[in-house]
Amino acid sequence: MKKNHKKFQLPILPIILILVMIIFATLYMKIDYECSDLGKKIIKQENELIIVNNRLTRYKQKWSNLTSPRSMQQIIKHHGLVMDRPDSSKLVRIERAYKPNTALGINLN
Repeated sequence: MKKNHKKFQLPILPIILILVMIIFATLYMKIDYECSDLGKKIIKQENELIIVNNRLTRYKQKWSNLTSPRSMQQIIKHHGLVMDRPDSSKLVRIERAYKPNTALGINLN
């Protein structure tokens, strides 16, 4: 006598779909986490860039103030230096000749 046993079979298609959905959800969460992490890094670097640009602006302003003619005159007076302009006979004038086919003094032809 044969026993009529039906084997229980899991439906393949729903299992595959569930696995695919789990894989996509995991990948989505991983990408979302990496994007948010990169966003935080970008914001941090942008803030650092703003700080560095502000520091650069302050240094440029300070250097401009130090090298201004009025400041130079005050420094010269402070150190007790006597400086006059040289006579026109003592000036050496150097003129740069323009050569169209040269770069950094190297002839390109």
